Amino acid sequence: MKTSIFSRFLRTVLMVCALAASGQAAADAMFMVSVDTSKLGTNVPGYLDFVFGGSAGAAPASATMTLVSGFDPLAFEAPLGDVLAVPGGFTFQNSINYNSAYYHATFGNTLRFMLTLAGDLGGLELSGFQINAFDEFGAVLGGAPGSDSLLSLAFVTLPNGDIDYLAQAVNADAVDVAAVAVPEPGALALAGLGLLMLGVVRRQRRN
Repeated sequence: MKTSIFSRFLRTVLMVCALAASGQAAADAMFMVSVDTSKLGTNVPGYLDFVFGGSAGAAPASATMTLVSGFDPLAFEAPLGDVLAVPGGFTFQNSINYNSAYYHATFGNTLRFMLTLAGDLGGLELSGFQINAFDEFGAVLGGAPGSDSLLSLAFVTLPNGDIDYLAQAVNADAVDVAAVAVPEPGALALAGLGLLMLGVVRRQRRN
């Protein structure tokens, strides 16, 4: 019985190490994005274009847009490029294609979504995310100073290995971006290890 317990413990420790190592090559970063469309008009139709893409030669990376609040999921057109509709939102790949989710909006409310980045760190540094706004006739709305975009984000790797955003353009009156803490893979694995050992102890007591 003791040998079996030790064997399980050893396998779990090895899994923790593997997860921690994998976290160095691929990292997740999460950002809560809010768009106050009342700054673009009130009860008037328009469009929002959500775009993610990468430079030629960028290693694979992705951005998942999870619709948190304010959206009508039926108001999206079929996505363009390397974009996949997933439950609760869209996943964009960082190909050089025009990867877009186009939303038919009625301006006046606040839209919130979670933007989750995943993949190779170098690939993310060669990728960008944009939000563009248009009126019902296709004219640009709410562009940040020196840009046609409401928001244009690039991504950088911090000294500690985390991914952060660099706002190349942002209409601060209409858009807010805030980083959200992501649990480290090693921490999650250690939590699982603790639960496993607790289960083993309880089983021993029953026996």
